[in-house]
Amino acid sequence: MFYGFTESESFDDPTILNQFKHYKVVIEKRGDGKGYWHIIILSIDNQDIENVVRKISIALKPDWNAMFYDKDYLYSVFKDKVFKLKMKNNWQLSDYEEVRKHAKEVDVGDLDLNEVFAHYKKLLGN
Repeated sequence: MFYGFTESESFDDPTILNQFKHYKVVIEKRGDGKGYWHIIILSIDNQDIENVVRKISIALKPDWNAMFYDKDYLYSVFKDKVFKLKMKNNWQLSDYEEVRKHAKEVDVGDLDLNEVFAHYKKLLGN
């Protein structure tokens, strides 16, 4: 089972998320105090993950990303680009330098997988 994390704000048409099983919805106040993030946590069967990340990648806005993980792999998903990484307890920058470089190129920002993943695990209650 994979868990996927995305915000409804990351799509021009967030109704794409209706195609997938929702594990949990979390609403968080934005750090800038200007509204809220609507975080959708999806649960995806292993046999469906490649198809789901492809659909999400096509539908994402250019400067957004989503992440999906199970015990073995993490998919870092961007508009028309997907990175598949081996899961680790603590990534070194060299483990995901290509992901980080791409995130900067598409204006997602300076992506720290350890920080982002820790936040997502907290949302799951792990």
